[in-house]
Amino acid sequence: MNTGIQGKDVYKKITDKISGLEQDRRAVNTELAAVESSIEEDRRERERVFTLLASQFLPDLTAKSITETLPQLRKGVEELFQRKRTEREAIESQITIEEGLREFFNSSLMDVTGQLEEKASERERLLQVVDSTLGSNKDYSELVRRMKELMGQAAMARTKLGEARSEKLQRTDEFTSNPMFGYLLERGYGSPEYKGKFLARILDKWVARVIGYEQAKQRYAHLTGMPAKVEALLADKKHELRSVEEAVGQTDAKTREETGLTAVIEHGRRLYAERMDTFRQIEVSDKRYAALLTRRQELDDEKGTYYDSAVGMLKNYMKSRTILELKELASSTASTEDDTAVTSLEHLEQRINPNREKAKELKQKQQGIAVEIQKLKEVEREFIRKRYDSKNSHFKSGTDIDDLLILGAAALIMNGLSSNHQFQPSYDYGGGRSGGGGASRSYDSVDHDSSMDFGGGMGFGGGFSSHGGF
Repeated sequence: MNTGIQGKDVYKKITDKISGLEQDRRAVNTELAAVESSIEEDRRERERVFTLLASQFLPDLTAKSITETLPQLRKGVEELFQRKRTEREAIESQITIEEGLREFFNSSLMDVTGQLEEKASERERLLQVVDSTLGSNKDYSELVRRMKELMGQAAMARTKLGEARSEKLQRTDEFTSNPMFGYLLERGYGSPEYKGKFLARILDKWVARVIGYEQAKQRYAHLTGMPAKVEALLADKKHELRSVEEAVGQTDAKTREETGLTAVIEHGRRLYAERMDTFRQIEVSDKRYAALLTRRQELDDEKGTYYDSAVGMLKNYMKSRTILELKELASSTASTEDDTAVTSLEHLEQRINPNREKAKELKQKQQGIAVEIQKLKEVEREFIRKRYDSKNSHFKSGTDIDDLLILGAAALIMNGLSSNHQFQPSYDYGGGRSGGGGASRSYDSVDHDSSMDFGGGMGFGGGFSSHGGF
């Protein structure tokens, strides 16, 4: 009995890790939103202070220009940032929906896989019943014996036919290249159709005796006629074999129907199709999720279109010569009001700059988490595709799954998993038509899992596949 790590446990570890990373991403997003909101509030306050100082210490025309221009700039900036915030909130909402859908698809996949494995176990049990029933049916056993005999005879006939055709092709010239033999053969000498005048008949008889025509003709007839005889024999064997195969198939189908195996296989096929459909939905969902994360990152990129249009507009204005002169004027007076305003500006800058760095760190962290999520989702999809999540899937004892999951690329992770993986084979049926008896089970490593193959191939998808096929 295999005592390694079950594939289902590894699959759960992968999905749990993905769920944890998604929670981390949401937490970072919430923190980032708070930091950016704080930055926006401080920017608004900074502009209010600039407007206050401009109204007190600049000439009326310049002050009026600033107090009128800043609100206009602010309006444009706020419109741009609001569009950014609205789109980001919409994307976050869609990401949350996709995460919910993915969780639902995962749950559906695990549910249908469980049902499929139960149906596979039932199929294995019923196959043993069918195998035993057919093995104890004397008429069926005789049909199988005769079928095998005919298959052997047909194989021998096919070989003989090939040899006869080859020999005919190679040796015909030995006879036809002799002009005397060719002449008599063409005239039909020795056959009921042979005709000729008295003298010609005497000469032909003499030629035939000289070259040994009768013996040569017999050998020639055997050489040229053998392929047709063997071909007729092969056709007879094939005809009888089809008749026996039909009788075997009818008995087999009747036994499957009576034991309930046919119904189980049909149900298994439907479950298999449902599992494949769910997996395709997972693939589509992951593509949508990746596209959303990409767009989310574009919005967070400070060098994106929103930054160029909005932040650049204010930045250029705030760092103009007029603003610098305004700060110098404010600090050179004895008024406490303007000193307080300048101090407020300094405090605002002290808060804004660290928050900018904090926002940058959070965006980098969020991007790193997104990359990790997509990597593990790729691993999960390949894990399912290889059926490592099935009941027959095991990993070698001592395999450090956690170490493998932190490797830098999905391909490296899958290589590490595959090199430590093995499938536990299903029952090997040796009875029924194969002439053996009973079922055996081996626990040696195999590279394919047939336990859930209800779609064809090795998985008893139809016909005689459960007993070896013909």
